[in-house]
Amino acid sequence: MALARPCREPGCPAMATHRGWCAEHAGHAEAARRRRYDAQRASAARRGYDARWRKVRAMVLAREPRCRDCAAAGRVTLAIEVHHLDGNPRNNALDNLVPLCKPCHSRRTLRDLREGKSGL
Repeated sequence: MALARPCREPGCPAMATHRGWCAEHAGHAEAARRRRYDAQRASAARRGYDARWRKVRAMVLAREPRCRDCAAAGRVTLAIEVHHLDGNPRNNALDNLVPLCKPCHSRRTLRDLREGKSGL
């Protein structure tokens, strides 16, 4: 077991419980990390998610409203996101797009990132 350490927030006397932060400041640190990350990213439109993409996305979800991964596992779940199989957000060929629920899309995207397959 590691020794208890003070919170990383300057001036906070509480002991760290969440990756170096106390319970009060743990959420603030995560929000700040997200803000820094978002500030470095290009806008959604610059990454290929523009008005044209929204039309393609709506068409894919209308044609196949259920999550394809959940269906393969025997579950019925509404698809709310569309995944690019090749990781390229500008390749909107219908055979490259898969309707997925949020958890399945997150899982696939993480796997693609680990495999170096992302076009972002």
